[in-house]
This record gives sequence, C-alpha cells and structure tokens, in this order.
Amino acid sequence: SRWRWVAVALLVTLISGFATVRRGMPWASRELAFAMPASATGMISGQALEILDRTILEESALPDAEQQRLREHFRTTLLPLQHEAFNYRLHFRRMSDVPNAFALPAGDIIITDRLIELADSQDEIDAVLLHEIGHVVHRHGLQQLLHSSLMTIAILMISGDVSATGNIAIALPVFLLESHYSREDETEADRYALERMMEAGIDPVHFSTIMSKISQDPDIEPEDDSPGGEKQGDTNLLIYLSTHPSTPERKLQAERYSSEHRKRLNK
Repeated sequence: SRWRWVAVALLVTLISGFATVRRGMPWASRELAFAMPASATGMISGQALEILDRTILEESALPDAEQQRLREHFRTTLLPLQHEAFNYRLHFRRMSDVPNAFALPAGDIIITDRLIELADSQDEIDAVLLHEIGHVVHRHGLQQLLHSSLMTIAILMISGDVSATGNIAIALPVFLLESHYSREDETEADRYALERMMEAGIDPVHFSTIMSKISQDPDIEPEDDSPGGEKQGDTNLLIYLSTHPSTPERKLQAERYSSEHRKRLNK
C-alpha cells in the first residue's frame, strides 16, 4: 500500500544484486579457488581432459622422441621457476590444426601440434607454456569455473561430497572453448610468463613473436564455406581467440620487458 517503500525496496534489491554479481561472486570464486583441495582440482582436471579427448582433441602426431624432449625440458627448465604445489603434466594433442594451448586447474597443460610447428625456437614454446603456468598459479580457470557453477559449489559445501565436482568437470571444456579469460587474467598470466622468462635468461621478445605468429597463422583465418553455411575457418578462429586473444597491448608489454631484459644484460 506504500509505493514509496516498494520503490525503495526494489532499488535496494537491484543495488544489492548488482553488487553481489559484480563484486561478491568474483571475490567468493577467488577465495574458493585458492581454498579448494588438490583432490578436488585433480578430479575436475582429469574428467575434463577425458571429455576433451572424446570430443575435440586428437592424438598428437609428434614423434615420441620429440614429446619426451619437450617434457624433459619442461620439467628441468620451466618447473623450477615456480614454487606452487601443482602436479604439472604436459600433454600433446591435435585440434583441427589450430595453434592453441590451455591449462586445466590441477596443472595439466595441453599444447597442440600446430602451435609447436609455428614456433621457430624453444624460447617461443617456453613463452606459451609459462603463460599457461601463470593461469594455473593464479587459479584463473578455476575462478571462472566456480563463478559459473555457484549452485554446484553450494551443494559441495553443504554435503562435503567431493564427487559433486564431476558436474563442474563437465562445464570446464565448455569454458575453455567458448569463453575466455578476462583482460585482467590475461595480463596477470602474461606478466607471470614475462617475469619468469627474464628470471630464466630468456628474452621476453619471444613472447611477442609467438603471439604474432599465432594470430597470423592462415589455419585460423576464414576459409571456404562449409555445406552448412558456416565457415570452418571462422570456427577455428573462435577456438583460438577463446583462450588466447592476441592484442597489440600484450605484444607491447612483452617488448617493454624485452627492453628491460637487454638493459640488465648490458650492465
């Protein structure tokens, strides 16, 4: 009967809802991501990789010797640069000849054959892998996943049933392929990679170089129309842009780090 109070209540509800979505949910997702036990993240990553292998990933065509060399380099050169308690594992796959790499929450990193083919040096591959390690260290994928799975998380918190994470694992491949990290997440992962490259004595310019190669690769540009009316190239482009949007700002940042790296070498 008092429309003034109805209007006030509606306004308060809208403001509270906006604040919850804008600030509260991201904060809660971050806190949950850093508090989630390794057993839960391991289950999510394992099931997600199984789903990806059954759907869009194919067996790698890289020779076994090359895979072993890259894994050994990853273990002995890159992993000592970070000190987080993750069980990192490097996986090689094909994905419709798309140059791509992405990380699962527990530390599984998938890199495609096409991306390795584009790289002219180990330093360029290292730049990509360190960027993915940065996403794992900062729990970016897990935060985004938790943000979109609050109902499942609520059930998990109430019941304490770790098996409920299977529902989250189903959503993870969708996030990796159809969503993308925020600008802040990408910048944070880029910064992690560039700082670790400098620590390892790798010129950060290689990060800019591989980003340019990926964005200019003809296999992710629109090609012939498919029978269904969609362009296969458009699909490949969306798959690439979903996890690794290449922007001039990112390359400029890498070049600034490279300049600082050269200054340190000349001292």
